[in-house]
Amino acid sequence: MNCKIIAEKRKAIGLTQDELGAMLGISGKAVSKWERGLSKPCEEHAEKLCQLLGLAVETKIIRPENFAPTFRYVIKNEWLRILAVGAMFGVCICHLAGFLATDSTVVYLGLSVALFCLGTMIKGNAT
Repeated sequence: MNCKIIAEKRKAIGLTQDELGAMLGISGKAVSKWERGLSKPCEEHAEKLCQLLGLAVETKIIRPENFAPTFRYVIKNEWLRILAVGAMFGVCICHLAGFLATDSTVVYLGLSVALFCLGTMIKGNAT
């Protein structure tokens, strides 16, 4: 199932995005993002959404089985890790070119690794 079912069921019931959002305790813009596939409801909202729209609990609202991420989707969700890896490469190149002293190289590499780890933790919680 894809995100369009939310819009179809909402319209069939006769609710606006703002009305459905108010019933869930969120904004109508959040509902719009769900319907366009730009974001996904959390488990709590997904359960309430299934109840309000009369969907089976097993219905896949969050992500369809045949979901194939696009390059843009992957980049958007990986931006922090990509930034960290870029910073690591930049620090290594600057160190090899002689622009950074050994002490500052260690500090910058440490910060880059910490940024990479943070991105990995965020990514792990988001999926």
